[in-house]
Amino acid sequence: MTRHIVLDSSPLSALALPAKSTGAVAIARWSRVCLAAGHRIYIPEVIDYELRRELLRVDKSASTAELDGLKLLFKYLPITTAAMLRAAELWASSRRLGLPTGDPK
Repeated sequence: MTRHIVLDSSPLSALALPAKSTGAVAIARWSRVCLAAGHRIYIPEVIDYELRRELLRVDKSASTAELDGLKLLFKYLPITTAAMLRAAELWASSRRLGLPTGDPK
């Protein structure tokens, strides 16, 4: 069974940064296992934007290049109106159920 995995900014940034922490190494290993198993990993355009703007702000050109490379390795999920409407529905549903949607800060 193929799984569709959508990355958030934290795992994507861990993969893009050249200095690999223990967690980043684990995420990289996990992503390779997922791809080898035939799963699809997606980078949403909005997450690419959030990470890229910060990398550009702090002038991390190596990480920006790594992010570009990840877009070739994983599937890129462009923003569409339908996707943004669905994302709003999922966020609202999660919040109504009391599920965290991000850091409480």
